[in-house]
Amino acid sequence: MNMFGKIVIGAMMSIFAIGANATLITHNFAQMASRGGTHGESIWSTLTVGELNITGLHNGENVYAYLDRGYGGLGVCKETLSTALVDVLRPESGVNICDPGSDDNVAVGETLRFDFGPGVEVTNIIFNNNHDSGFNSSSDQIDIAGVSYDVDVDGFTTWSVDTSLSQGFDIAYNNQEFYVQHITYRTFDVASTSTPALALLGLGLVAIGFGRKRVAK
Repeated sequence: MNMFGKIVIGAMMSIFAIGANATLITHNFAQMASRGGTHGESIWSTLTVGELNITGLHNGENVYAYLDRGYGGLGVCKETLSTALVDVLRPESGVNICDPGSDDNVAVGETLRFDFGPGVEVTNIIFNNNHDSGFNSSSDQIDIAGVSYDVDVDGFTTWSVDTSLSQGFDIAYNNQEFYVQHITYRTFDVASTSTPALALLGLGLVAIGFGRKRVAK
C-alpha cells in the first residue's frame, strides 16, 4: 500500500527569470503541526508561510486551513471547537480543535487554495493519506487547478499554469481524502527579470505517485 503521492512542479521559464538570486524553501506541514513544532495542531483563517498564503474552502466558501498532528499535515476544517482560538500558534499542543475531530483533512467539497506572488516557483508537493486507507488504487483521484489526476504510484502526468496570470492554484478533493505533507518552492527577484522572461513564466507539474492518464473534467 502506498500512502504518499508526490507532485513535482517544474518551471517552464527563461533561465534569466531565476538567475543567481533564487532561494529554495521547504515547508513541512506535518512537522509544523507536530507537538513541539513551530505551529502545533492549529487552525487558520489564512495560514501564511513564507511567500504562501493558504486558505481552506468548503463548497467555495471560506472555512479554515488546519494543521493536523500525527503523520497528518495540512488539511481543511469547517468548524472549530467552541473553545478554539483561530490564527494562534500552539507549538506545545497536539490536541484537536476541529469539530468534529475527523474533519481535518481535505475531504468532500473541500479545497486548499495556495496564493503567491509572481516571484515564486513551486517545485515540489507531497501528499499523504496516513489517517485513512492510503493511496492504493488508480481509481483514486485528486483535483489540481480544476483537472483530475489519477493516483498511481508507477505513473506520472503533467500540468502547467501561467503564474503571471494566476499567481496560485487550488488543490481539491475528488474521490480520495488527503493531507498536503510538505511543499517546496523557489523565490527570485522579479525586478531583476526581463519582460520577455516574465511573459514566459509558467509552471509544469509532474505527478510522481499520480496516474499517467490525465482525466478531463
